Amino acid sequence: MNVFLVFFVFMSACSNVSGQPQAEAPRAPDFTLSTADGQEFNLNGTLSSKSAVLVFFATWCPACMQEVPYVEDYYKKNGGSVAVVGINVQESKSKVSSFIEKKGVSYPILLDRSGDVARLYGVRGIPTVVAINKEGKVLYYGHDIVEMTERAGKL
Repeated sequence: MNVFLVFFVFMSACSNVSGQPQAEAPRAPDFTLSTADGQEFNLNGTLSSKSAVLVFFATWCPACMQEVPYVEDYYKKNGGSVAVVGINVQESKSKVSSFIEKKGVSYPILLDRSGDVARLYGVRGIPTVVAINKEGKVLYYGHDIVEMTERAGKL
């Protein structure tokens, strides 16, 4: 299926970026990306065993840097039952590795070097947080992991 068509369908279903519940939650598009340490992450493979929280970000983004401690805290509390991953958009592996070391990030960071996954998810601003249940349904699409925990509940 054409990536643009998938993006359009996803954005049409996901146009509510305030995090408000929708009558029918859209299905999250599948993707595969490499982590900063060279592992492979596949969304559908992950969803076979746990829910997922995706946090799209860039190291140059002040709001993203403010979100890091909250994502780290969420990961430490829920990482056993929820796959929490940062998705860096269009930055080099060396820049991301430096960020991980400097900030002491322990959750996995995926590299979306081309920006294709960000486009697939309709990311228009960062940070963007997407909560997905094990059935692949998007339960939250917004900009704040604290708000996500309040609105999406336990994943």
